[in-house]
Amino acid sequence: MTSIVDDVFGDLLAEAVSQNSGAAIVLAPGATYTFYHSAALESDSLAPHTNTVTVIGEDQYGRDATDDDDETVTFDDVAPLIRVTKTANPTHVPETGGDVTFTFLVENIGPEGRHSHHAGRRRLRRP
Repeated sequence: MTSIVDDVFGDLLAEAVSQNSGAAIVLAPGATYTFYHSAALESDSLAPHTNTVTVIGEDQYGRDATDDDDETVTFDDVAPLIRVTKTANPTHVPETGGDVTFTFLVENIGPEGRHSHHAGRRRLRRP
């Protein structure tokens, strides 16, 4: 193989050769070669990711052989997931009243990032 180029990830020949212990990739008739490329993909718009790889090889006479293939990765919508824990300190006050501090712990327990605009500490006094 003399060229492996992905239209999104760029030139992958060095990566393929590296995974072949640094040796040139030479395929005998009927032989195959597999290599791997990992990439982190994300899409808030949920638009699919499609990319095409083009591979060029040449025979001993310098004649090129070329092929390409594409692949599409789709994204699944992930809903945010939060958990709220409310505590009071103290949890008992006399009937005549007393100061109580409420604490609100909001945790993002899902894979989606979200902001809470209503969390925090509040000091309440009973009238």
